[in-house]
Amino acid sequence: MKKIIAFLLAIISVFSLVGCADPGNGSGGGRPSEEFDPNKTQLYVLNYDGGYGTDWLYAVKARFEEDYATETFQPGKQGVQIMIDADKDGYYGTGLRDKMPVTTNEVFFSESITFNDYVSLGYMMNIDDVVTSTNSDNKTIESKMSAEQKASLKIGGSYYCIPHYASFAGINYDIDLFNSKKLFYAKDGAPSEPNFTGTVRYTNLKGQKSKGPDGEYGTYDDGLPATYDEFFALCGYMKNAMSITPFIWTGQYRTSYVSWILAALASDYEGKEQMMLNFNFNGTAKNLATVTSTGIQLDAQDKVINNSNGYELYRSAGRYYALDFLEKILDNNYYHSSGFTDSSAITAQDTFLRSSYKNQPIAMILEGIWWENEAEGTFETMANRYGEKWAMKNRNFGIMPFPKATADKIGEKPTLIDNNYSYAFIRNDISTEKVDLAKLFLKYCYTDESLAEFTTIVGLPKALNYEMDENTQWKSTYSQKVWNLYDSADKVYPFSQNPLYLGAQSAFVYYSTFRTSLETSAIDYLLRDKDSHTNAKDFFKGIIDTNTKAKWEQSYGRFF
Repeated sequence: MKKIIAFLLAIISVFSLVGCADPGNGSGGGRPSEEFDPNKTQLYVLNYDGGYGTDWLYAVKARFEEDYATETFQPGKQGVQIMIDADKDGYYGTGLRDKMPVTTNEVFFSESITFNDYVSLGYMMNIDDVVTSTNSDNKTIESKMSAEQKASLKIGGSYYCIPHYASFAGINYDIDLFNSKKLFYAKDGAPSEPNFTGTVRYTNLKGQKSKGPDGEYGTYDDGLPATYDEFFALCGYMKNAMSITPFIWTGQYRTSYVSWILAALASDYEGKEQMMLNFNFNGTAKNLATVTSTGIQLDAQDKVINNSNGYELYRSAGRYYALDFLEKILDNNYYHSSGFTDSSAITAQDTFLRSSYKNQPIAMILEGIWWENEAEGTFETMANRYGEKWAMKNRNFGIMPFPKATADKIGEKPTLIDNNYSYAFIRNDISTEKVDLAKLFLKYCYTDESLAEFTTIVGLPKALNYEMDENTQWKSTYSQKVWNLYDSADKVYPFSQNPLYLGAQSAFVYYSTFRTSLETSAIDYLLRDKDSHTNAKDFFKGIIDTNTKAKWEQSYGRFF
């Protein structure tokens, strides 16, 4: 039980970096510097080269340079060179912000950006015309943004940045293993099935499968667990009957990765509208709960939320169910032992991918959707050593829509939370003769063609609304499964222009709000009070007890 205590308490200390804590071998870096052509206009573009790589930007560069090869952007010059700066270290978040006064880059694609800070410091250019004017695909970039994005990205009524890539974490599973070991629920073989016979039955991909969490036959989640109970029954079957380890995750960064999973589970339970209350503090909370002797009890009455009572949201039932999900994994030892070592994200991916070859199968990995890109080196090594069967293109992985905490939630739309704060923008103080070029290039990156190209190359979605052709040649089975989930889900982009939120953004990063103390050191708290909060119910109560009305008023009273 001590591991459960340590793991739950550790989540109060999380990193603010998504998809980058262990960058691995992103696909875009390492290219030689391009020779400067004095007869062309240079536009300097920075790309954070983490789990999404930079290959997509080189593809845009090639098309853009060809399309504008005869255009004049500066007197005496013809054509353009997109000079790409692809790097990892310090090119995101506050590190990038601190470099803005000295960098020579002019257009930026990065992550962990609190753009209000950049704007207030004068680092971002007003790009209203880029976002709202018609692009070469006869659409505006604004038309591809969600209502929440349109509302939250405006500062003083104007746009200064555009959403970049989508990023979310989840349960990633080995489809080949599920198929060979018959780990899909069979039609009428799961308790949630309308004609369940009382006997749990499993099948493979060729068999008739259960409805899954979306409650419909013939969709992408058929055969997957529809409820938490079905999910953990499957985990028990894997471990006890099949000698399969259900889960693996990085030990070195477990606080971050598991915190993302907790946020994802809570979001899927709460839904988009309820989740947005945690950032805009404006609406009606419908899932608030109190702790009972056996678990939780939902409030009989909904509660109107505003700036003065935002603390109430810390007792949203989604938090409890997320903690309960984690506790069941830990309490039943449904995890690989490396999850409590210093194993890196790359090591966890490597162990996961090699497990089937070594006949020590691991069914699922808790990871962000960028994991397959980071693991390209392992795929290549396995293909070279053991044959093409083990190449990425020949292996099948998927991202599992979360099972529902309670049976009454079956059929509800999945909800994904984007924790990445990834944006594109133009530096405010670039040369006036380059402004039009920078805006033209940024718009070019957001045509339907460029968005689809990004997804085809990277295998992952951009954080906008667009379609992929039904004949798309997907990078992998996994990339198509990610798109299917992304395309069918509601998306939560955790941002708002509420002054209360803007005044304390770091406090409302949702995955960091699973904490029972305002202490900054999880280790100090653990050593001092290691015998407390031994289960999900008590930990949930600790969250509520920490975030009191008095503390809320003391911290944020100036906003109401």
